[in-house]
Amino acid sequence: MTKRTKRGQRDGRMDRYIPNRSAMNMDVSAMHVCEHATPSMGKSTPYHQALTLTMFGVPDLSAVPVYKLTKNAANRMEQGSTPSSVRRVETGVVKTVSALRIMDAPMVENDFYLNLLDWGEMDVLAIALGKSVHLWDHRKKSHSQLVSYRNNIVTSLKWGISSNRHLLAVGIDNGTAQVWDTQTKQCITRIGGHIARVGSMAWRGPTLTTGSLDNTIAHHDPRMPNHQITMLRHHTGEICGLEWSPDERMLVSGGSDHVACVWSKDFSRTTPLHVITAHTAAVKALRWSPWDVGILATGGGSSDKTIKRWRITERTCKLQHSVDTMSQVSGLVWSQPELHHSKQLLSSHGPVSNTIKLWDVGGMALIKEYGGHARRILNMAASPDGSAVATLSADETLHFWPGFDAKLATKKRPRDDSSLLTGLLR
Repeated sequence: MTKRTKRGQRDGRMDRYIPNRSAMNMDVSAMHVCEHATPSMGKSTPYHQALTLTMFGVPDLSAVPVYKLTKNAANRMEQGSTPSSVRRVETGVVKTVSALRIMDAPMVENDFYLNLLDWGEMDVLAIALGKSVHLWDHRKKSHSQLVSYRNNIVTSLKWGISSNRHLLAVGIDNGTAQVWDTQTKQCITRIGGHIARVGSMAWRGPTLTTGSLDNTIAHHDPRMPNHQITMLRHHTGEICGLEWSPDERMLVSGGSDHVACVWSKDFSRTTPLHVITAHTAAVKALRWSPWDVGILATGGGSSDKTIKRWRITERTCKLQHSVDTMSQVSGLVWSQPELHHSKQLLSSHGPVSNTIKLWDVGGMALIKEYGGHARRILNMAASPDGSAVATLSADETLHFWPGFDAKLATKKRPRDDSSLLTGLLR
């Protein structure tokens, strides 16, 4: 957890209203301050771009901010945003693309094992900030608070699916979970069964699966008075990742014990089908492929740093590929066959890169790298159509990024209205 000396301040690292000198290119900034007194240098020529790249490390000086005592500079700082970009390497030239949106996310729990972000089928993003849950309607560009607890910390979020897509499960640090109707903003079910915080959850139709710091996994039917169906025990560490396969035949769980377990859809079976021990750190990032049945991607923590792709059936579990990302892996998102051109995988990272990486699944070749967060990315979620991706970071910001390329060339990206950045999540 980030230590604070005063409410709203970080422990000496940076202040959201004061420019971060370590993130600034001072040579370029000085040039910007004086450039009004110099004649035009033909900035659009290839020679000028190559020279600029050699001298300053960027091909386009207009993309580098300068914090001046002017109205425009002041507005940027009031919005609490920092420059972010997507870097793509093509024939040695780095191209930059701005993030779609940056929002302030104060009081976020800086804990790798929690799942504090989820984007639902109704195109609403749920964000957990300390004791409260906030909703960002991506279509309406509006923010609301769902709930704020007096004494408890929110430790996980998970939207329902299909007919339950308006329901949001909220995991709490006291070992319970609640199911909220986000349309009426009413809690409709309270679920117990754990003796420690609920850090991960997954829906399978009306059934909610919860994972806890007490090392157990529980299946619940929130519609029933006695909601707990069964309890699964195999992990020796906190359950920090849960994901049902698209066909709902298998469940994968990841733990702080460096293990991932694959479980049967049969709730009466309480031993795992497979136990994956190939990682050397916590396995939080888990995602089944929507392209091929039984393909699973797993990501390891700070002492592992790998993404591994598996082919899994009820009887077999075979490693297909492993790639060293050189950074802690905190999240994974696949492209979707009905919406996107090709099989791609997005990964979010902590130290050392604190970036998002886009991979071609075939040979796990790196395509793009999204940079801009000052500290590790805790969670990542994609919009229903995959056109946008959100990342929640320990730097107390929420970034929105371009997602996967849509099949339809005419599909438009969401409009970026800079005035929306003033809507801080408080």
